[in-house]
Amino acid sequence: MLHKSERYVLLHHKLELENLSESEHKEFTDLVTEEENYRNERVKYLIELAQLRAVSLPQLMTNLGLNPPYNA
Repeated sequence: MLHKSERYVLLHHKLELENLSESEHKEFTDLVTEEENYRNERVKYLIELAQLRAVSLPQLMTNLGLNPPYNA
């Protein structure tokens, strides 16, 4: 069985080729939603940590060696 990230890449490729079945489209949408939820949780915890350390979120991310979000 494919790992979720591998499955995402496969389904994304099929989406680009406009070759997704209805069930695959649902699966892809579910994977996207799951990833968004994980990303939101990550940001929430980073904000909490930044507040505890009394630094800005960008500064915390720099200090931790983390890349900013894609749309930052």
